[in-house]
Amino acid sequence: MSSINLLPENFIKKKKETLAESQNRLPMLLSFLMIALSIFAMSYLYVQNLSWKERIDLTKKEAVKVDKELDEAVKGNELLTLENTAKDVNAMLLDQPYFTEVFYYLQGKLTENVYATSINIEIGEDGVPISLSLIAKDYLSISDQLYIFKSDPLVESVTLGGMQGGGDGSIGFSLSLVVKKSIIQKSGEDVQN
Repeated sequence: MSSINLLPENFIKKKKETLAESQNRLPMLLSFLMIALSIFAMSYLYVQNLSWKERIDLTKKEAVKVDKELDEAVKGNELLTLENTAKDVNAMLLDQPYFTEVFYYLQGKLTENVYATSINIEIGEDGVPISLSLIAKDYLSISDQLYIFKSDPLVESVTLGGMQGGGDGSIGFSLSLVVKKSIIQKSGEDVQN
């Protein structure tokens, strides 16, 4: 049986040629698409750049306006009020208790064979009562620690509390100190730093 083709032979050849031509056009279409996307991206970035320039110009105008208002405030003596406020804040800072100073103090005073397990700090009328739970390596370390606190001019009183022996040879004990209130206050120089 012979095949009957209803399409003319020229059409089949043209169809094959068109397919080959379209494959040749594909790189050209991709190049065109890339150029179009590049133009779009450049246009978008240009518009964004203009928008940012407008925002920068607006910000500069606001800065000039604020500078003028500040100059007027200086002329109106409003800065004098700010200076008085700063002095009031400085005075408040000088009266503020700095509990961290107690920790720095204790860190410098505890010997290497004694360490704290708990600290309780209160503010009294005349001094700062501190209750310490400590662990010492041995009795000599406790004696050294008592001597250090008793010979310190910042310490008004020292009281040794109960002692308990640990299983590893260490000794748990408690100390009650009253230190001068100046320990939790800073000088004006310290506050400014």
